[in-house]
Amino acid sequence: MIRKYVDNIACEKAIQGICKGDCNALSVIYDIMHRPVYSLALSICQNKHDAEDALQNTLCEIVKNASNYKSGNARAWILGIARNCSLRIVSKQKNHLDIEEIANSMEISSPKDALIESYVLFDAMSQLSEDEREIVVMKAVAGLTHKEISSIFGLSVDSCKRTYYRALKQLKSYFNSRSD
Repeated sequence: MIRKYVDNIACEKAIQGICKGDCNALSVIYDIMHRPVYSLALSICQNKHDAEDALQNTLCEIVKNASNYKSGNARAWILGIARNCSLRIVSKQKNHLDIEEIANSMEISSPKDALIESYVLFDAMSQLSEDEREIVVMKAVAGLTHKEISSIFGLSVDSCKRTYYRALKQLKSYFNSRSD
């Protein structure tokens, strides 16, 4: 909890730094937010190359829009930008790769077990709707609260919670069926 608060303050100061022309400010945001942004982008884009593009586009959009940022929750603002960048990439590509093509395109630089685990996790997440995947990643990976997520999606907090818990139930069912 304290870590999220500290990260949020650091991101907010970095956004202010970008507005003042601080050349190192964007690297602060990258260091703190690259994993949650990439994870969210991957959950939306469904392939690592587009997720990397979305991460890069997010950083560019942060620089372009830093002066429009109003103090509040910098992490949620950044993830909102990441979501929009990812959705733009997906909307430009009418064709989606199927999960086997994605798995085949993965670099096999990790141990076999880690590759299998990542495939299983990717397969499990593909069972969820796009909104469910995004909400799970924002909550579980980025550590946002339901209130923060609901503001990004324009949903009520209760609706956000219901979607999150429904997605967790689906994931649990998926993993239980695999162990049988």
